[in-house]
Amino acid sequence: MKFDYEKQPDAIYAQSFGIVESEAGAALDRLPAAARDIAVRMIHACGEPGIAGSIVVSDDFVDAALGALAGERPVYLDAEMVRMGVIRAAFPPKVPLLCTTHDPRSAPLAADIGNTRSAAGVGLWEDDIEAVMPSQPAGIILPKPRHARDAVRLSERIDVLENHHGVDRGRTKIIALCTEHPEALLTLHSYIGTVPRLAGLSWGAEDLSAAVGGMTNRDADGNWLPLYELARSLCLVAAAAAEVAAIDTVFTDFRDEEGLLRYAANARRDGFSGMLAIHPAQVEVITQAFEPTPGEIERAQKIVDLFEQNPGAGTISLDGKMIDRPHLVQAQRLLERAK
Repeated sequence: MKFDYEKQPDAIYAQSFGIVESEAGAALDRLPAAARDIAVRMIHACGEPGIAGSIVVSDDFVDAALGALAGERPVYLDAEMVRMGVIRAAFPPKVPLLCTTHDPRSAPLAADIGNTRSAAGVGLWEDDIEAVMPSQPAGIILPKPRHARDAVRLSERIDVLENHHGVDRGRTKIIALCTEHPEALLTLHSYIGTVPRLAGLSWGAEDLSAAVGGMTNRDADGNWLPLYELARSLCLVAAAAAEVAAIDTVFTDFRDEEGLLRYAANARRDGFSGMLAIHPAQVEVITQAFEPTPGEIERAQKIVDLFEQNPGAGTISLDGKMIDRPHLVQAQRLLERAK
């Protein structure tokens, strides 16, 4: 049996990208013109048009990335199959495509942290942070810090590189994964007021579980075991004390949308301002869970308006309930998130 199908690569790409643009719709139109093609390729790669509404690209990102490629800066990839799968001809000939999975340091580091060689290899990228700074990244995630001084060291290194590459001082933010070492749970207070470029704290259970020798981190019903619930709570409290975003950890079953929505809704209820995603299919669900509802926005605006109308008041009545200053702070945060 013979099948009639398109065999020309350019025609296949054109048809595939056309389908992406059709399904993603107007969500692509809000992006800077130069970033639209990048967004289309991101969606094409993961097969999830729903992420279009969650893609955020700064106005200078494309120019910075093209400048880095023109300057023959390396491109870092987290797995050999990705490195082998990219279209080499799409890059300038002298741009290195680097994967540190097979770096001699990766295997010993993987054994030390109880994780894969791929994850360990990514940890080695810190040695090459200078390579990514010409692209002006919005931020860098710091894995496995034991203390805020690890974030301070990273911040000081970024200070030098921002100055060297003409990047506005403080532009490059840091999010620290602050619970992956047992020691880290005992030093979370160290983030208070010490890292100006710190944008958020997040946590993880897998590395912590390996570090303490735990066989699992959840009970038979899927709930966090006490140690990991403690780590989650301490991350939330530390973020509040440091006045940065608290970001909940990943929900690993990316096929369970209902479970993800419940988890994300509970995270928002508890005070987290966002959560990590392990798969592009999760982005739309997470965005939905953390987006304030029209009713919440309306109530928050009423609270703010009442306190503006009564600047000396400590407590105000709204809809038959007493509202005080902590409610005002919550309302202001909700309105800021809704912008």
